[in-house]
Amino acid sequence: MSSRINISRLSHITYYHTDLDKMRVFNRDFGFEMLQDDGDRIYWAGYGPDAYCQVTVKSDKIAFGGASWLAASRDDLVKATQIPGAGAIEKLTGPGGGEQVAFMDYFGKPGFVVFGIQEKTPAAQAKLTLNYPEEKVRCNDFQRFEQGPAKINKLGHWGYVTGDFAGGSAWYRDTFNLRYSDVMEHELPNGKVEEHGAFFRLDKKAEFVDHHCFFLLSGPPGTKTVLHHSSYEVSDYDQQNLGHAWLQSKSYELSWGLGRHVLGSQIFDYWFDPTGFRVEHYADGDWLNDTKETGVHRTAFGAPPQEEDLAVWAQEPMTPAFVEIRAA
Repeated sequence: MSSRINISRLSHITYYHTDLDKMRVFNRDFGFEMLQDDGDRIYWAGYGPDAYCQVTVKSDKIAFGGASWLAASRDDLVKATQIPGAGAIEKLTGPGGGEQVAFMDYFGKPGFVVFGIQEKTPAAQAKLTLNYPEEKVRCNDFQRFEQGPAKINKLGHWGYVTGDFAGGSAWYRDTFNLRYSDVMEHELPNGKVEEHGAFFRLDKKAEFVDHHCFFLLSGPPGTKTVLHHSSYEVSDYDQQNLGHAWLQSKSYELSWGLGRHVLGSQIFDYWFDPTGFRVEHYADGDWLNDTKETGVHRTAFGAPPQEEDLAVWAQEPMTPAFVEIRAA
């Protein structure tokens, strides 16, 4: 029997904030629905089946509180207690109940494996019908939208910038059913080829999954491991543009977007929340199964990230605001 913990999908992510009032405003503007407000802990939901996809907690310091992975079975939850240093199974007190195991990952960062959180009925979303030059299917019907926040479906992915890609990559692939979708490598001055970044998807064999639910990217030598961003799926390009315009109208700070990534293919839109954490809306990402081999991409050693490697197109040039870390 494999020692790896089988994960069904990401469940939710946790942040610690000093000012929850600011987050109450921003998260609504970003497109979350407030599911439950306990005063010092708020549960934020999308329209998808997950009970919630983000938790904000009152704290005396700003910090990333870890991602929660949904175990494929309770046996996998039990297996999570065998992660070195992991806690025992404990009850969750938030909406939907359930259980969790807390652990510290390779980098000493918090994480959780959860199971048994009761799902909710997804809210129905109208799908766009598009007219192409050779195929006109939307007839006597109009595209009309309400101004407002983008409607979030789910937590899609998150990841770190780190100074120890090799160690972190091995730990996450050995611990969970994760595999590379795309990996970046470069040739060192001594001729050795070294991996320095990757996008990880869940290994669920023939079942199709998101291109990535987790990523690791190398920073300059000595880089402290820090969260780069968390990302939330919206239904389509119009939702992204509506959300972009809404956040712009509220004078929030753009990190980068709109654009379409090369690896993963998703349309991206990155913003800073009031505390400096980077959050993303994405749509139209790749959907892969085990018939798709890992993509291997060679980059120049020591070269900083280049816009042409990251985006097929973008409405604005990439600036240091996409690379810099303001909150971790």
